Amino acid sequence: MISGLAWIPVLLLLIVAQKTILDVFSFHLLSIELSLIFVVFAGFSMSIPKGGMLSLIAGFLVGVMTGTVTGLFMFVYFSLFCVSTLVSTRVYIEQPYFIMVFTIFCAFLEGMMLLVINRYILYASALYPTLQAVLPQILILGLVSPFFFRTFRKFEVLVHAKTAQPH
Repeated sequence: MISGLAWIPVLLLLIVAQKTILDVFSFHLLSIELSLIFVVFAGFSMSIPKGGMLSLIAGFLVGVMTGTVTGLFMFVYFSLFCVSTLVSTRVYIEQPYFIMVFTIFCAFLEGMMLLVINRYILYASALYPTLQAVLPQILILGLVSPFFFRTFRKFEVLVHAKTAQPH
């Protein structure tokens, strides 16, 4: 319970950093979704209730920060969490190359889901700019994902060590 609550400020900090700091440095040309790496991490290493709730919270926070349709990122992130959970039960997930490849796959899947939803449900006609924005993000997320996985694991160990200490 406490370890799940400890992730909420980290998620908030991660999403604020991805939407403000990274957008400033890339001049709003490239948006790197670090929260997607967290969703994949949650699918790989957290229980279904805890990871599912944190994925929904991450989707809500991203939706609020970007001003998109309510629930769009919640749906996308929860779907990616479910895919990550299914994959984690069938493969060895500790190798950095697998983490990179699977994060690239999830980023591609997220981009395609958002493209299809924007195109056919919301009737947005921005096909080429969306693809142009998604492709560099996929490669960057794949490259930085092992670093963030290690950082998330260290944070989880720190939280579990703090909650296990007697007072």
